[in-house]
Amino acid sequence: MKLDGADPVTVQLQAPGVLRGQVVDAATREPIEQYRVRLGFSRVRQAGDAKGSFSSRLGQPGVTVRSEKGEFLVTPLTAGMPFEVTVEADGYERFVIERAVASKADEVKPLSVSLKRVDATQRSTLTGRILDHAGKPASGAQLRLIVATDQPTGVGDRRFSRSLIETGNLGRKSYCEQFLSAVSDAQGRFEFKNILPGKYLQLAYWGKGVPRGRSLAFDETRPGKMEPAAIKLPEPATIRGTIERSQFPQLGSVQLVRQQGTGASYKITLKDDKTTFAFEDLPPGPYSLFVSAKPVRYSENGNTFFRVSSFARRELSLKPGDTRTVRITEPDVLTP
Repeated sequence: MKLDGADPVTVQLQAPGVLRGQVVDAATREPIEQYRVRLGFSRVRQAGDAKGSFSSRLGQPGVTVRSEKGEFLVTPLTAGMPFEVTVEADGYERFVIERAVASKADEVKPLSVSLKRVDATQRSTLTGRILDHAGKPASGAQLRLIVATDQPTGVGDRRFSRSLIETGNLGRKSYCEQFLSAVSDAQGRFEFKNILPGKYLQLAYWGKGVPRGRSLAFDETRPGKMEPAAIKLPEPATIRGTIERSQFPQLGSVQLVRQQGTGASYKITLKDDKTTFAFEDLPPGPYSLFVSAKPVRYSENGNTFFRVSSFARRELSLKPGDTRTVRITEPDVLTP
């Protein structure tokens, strides 16, 4: 398109895409009158798929539908773009369509969604205790039970990252069927009820005196009460440090990244007069510590980004119960 010319420019707008469908009870085939539809980017892509964006509100909280016929219509969308569609209704199991392509209104093929009623007799219960390194109850621990459609590839599986877990955003992902919360009592006990059958579990935990961790040691869920879980915590480690502020006028933060593919990270943003930092309740293992500048804002192709530069890096290996002291006096010397 030639800009700033004398000749008029004709712009032809493409008709918006839509997703249309009907939601019914799987047993009775009767329409479900109220439910929620949420959209996400489809992970199943094909050659020729259109690319685009959509309103974040269509993903969270989604569209609440009320229709006597159980019908829904979501628009405007980019025609030809594939979406992941999640349908949820009270008293029913969640339903996910991994790939649904938005089409023009006169070309769209309606989606057919059948929801199964929740059968309480098929649900399971998980109980357990969380104990510190000395075998004493760890009270007040935050616990999150992740109930997923398939097994994680390991503790480093980015679909189940610590940031998604601790912010609660994992519960919005289609591959996470349930995201249940609990806090351990004075005896370190916890309980999760109404767990879906035929799923895979992960149990994440953290808190004061509780090193971050995640257990994958669970069988596929089955109806009834499961074998009690026993979580034994390692003795927490600590890193304390000081920074020579005069050598780092643009100092912004200190970040600690645990190695071994766990993806766990810890970050402390430092105020302008702050010269010390401390990371406590750490699980033992190898870490990389980064001293970084304040984010610098910049624009590229009309988009806004933030660049963060690292001043210094230290490699640390922590044993159970370790307290390590780090002193950062000057930036690292970068070699070409």
